[in-house]
Amino acid sequence: MKLKRRVILVAVAGLFFALIVSVACGLLDLLAKDHRVARGEAIGSLAAYWLLTTLAIILVAFAARHWRDLLLALVALLIAGGIAEVALRLLGTPWGMRHFAAVPSTEYHHIYPPHRDMFQGVYDEHPVVIRTNEDGLRTGYTRERFRSYHDRVVMLGDSFVFGYGVRQERGLTAVMERLLRDRLGETDVAVLNAGIPSYSPLLERSLLAGTLQPYQPTLIVLLVDVSDIGDDIQYLSEARVSGGRISFDPRVKPSSTYLGALVELVRRVSPSISQERMAVRFLTYPFRVARRGHPRKDYDYYKFRVMVGPTLETNRFFIYRHPLAETRMYFSRTLENINAIADQAERLHARFLLAINPRYHHWNPAESPDNWERGDYALDEPYQYEYFRFFEEARSQVRYPVFSLLPAFQDTHEFPLVFREDPHWNERGNAFAARVLVNHLLETGMIAR
Repeated sequence: MKLKRRVILVAVAGLFFALIVSVACGLLDLLAKDHRVARGEAIGSLAAYWLLTTLAIILVAFAARHWRDLLLALVALLIAGGIAEVALRLLGTPWGMRHFAAVPSTEYHHIYPPHRDMFQGVYDEHPVVIRTNEDGLRTGYTRERFRSYHDRVVMLGDSFVFGYGVRQERGLTAVMERLLRDRLGETDVAVLNAGIPSYSPLLERSLLAGTLQPYQPTLIVLLVDVSDIGDDIQYLSEARVSGGRISFDPRVKPSSTYLGALVELVRRVSPSISQERMAVRFLTYPFRVARRGHPRKDYDYYKFRVMVGPTLETNRFFIYRHPLAETRMYFSRTLENINAIADQAERLHARFLLAINPRYHHWNPAESPDNWERGDYALDEPYQYEYFRFFEEARSQVRYPVFSLLPAFQDTHEFPLVFREDPHWNERGNAFAARVLVNHLLETGMIAR
């Protein structure tokens, strides 16, 4: 029996060794649809399958002689795993929660699942959990409970309103609500977090017309970000417009299947995560080669193309690199969507405020030294203030108030207000922006004292 097993192992080794030599010599290139084989990945893939095949042969031989021991070990492992799974769920550890991810939406392009607790990650040493309500919004308010308040403020926007990377109770809308109640001396005011990462006025227009109407807001504040101009271009290019309604093919990649708290915990705390990813890459390489030539269905948010004069721009911050005379048409399209949101607010008998959000390099380039977006824009782009210029000019053309947060951020000495590796506001930045907005709302009487 041992001799037979050894012969099989030698034969398997010879087969895989011959395949590795063939790949190294380029003899297997013809098997790929495009006649190209990434030799490093192919050799790694063959080595991985060689190891798995060898282990399988050894395991089968061992199981034939020690099946009782293997069965006992399996039962013990299942019992221990079951106990650990129950304990992790009862304790509610963030590392065992579902991964924070959007789901595709025909109506809104993407949205977040309702009644879901999701773990976003650790930011500034704080684990961040995302908890959604019945509509997938990051809030504890139900529609009915929110409608019970006298002053109902709905904050529209993208990840800055959402509170990206900050704890739910420390986000922009939560701090605004506490400040308003303290300054007004009453609790009959509520602020709804209707911010969704990667949204722009085109999508926010649909969100207000659909999901947000039952909340019956009395005041709607839209916080616009510099990425919104490019996002509007991208989403419009993906949209289907019929009878004035916008819809999308659900191309956003759904979140991966949740396999339980124990699996999530092991995956997240594994010290060999880079090796794990490398092993998965090697094992999936043959399937990826077989798929070449077939259209990919995974959605890539960062795939962006727009022509500005003779220049092809490939990221959403293209407005920083061209004068307003060349980009005005794109700004104007976004303004049309903002005007549509203002019109909807009027139909809902709600007041409307447009707030203009700066990025950290507009007030202090030292804020985010390791910004992961630094490859998309420099910190001193020649036309990075055209964004503010456009909305300042638009102020005299629209029927609603326009408020820029830039002067307040430029005047403050608080530091830092954003994450070291990410341009989003940290918890201090969220608190500062909340104070600026609340001061403006009270000073202008948009919320009565």
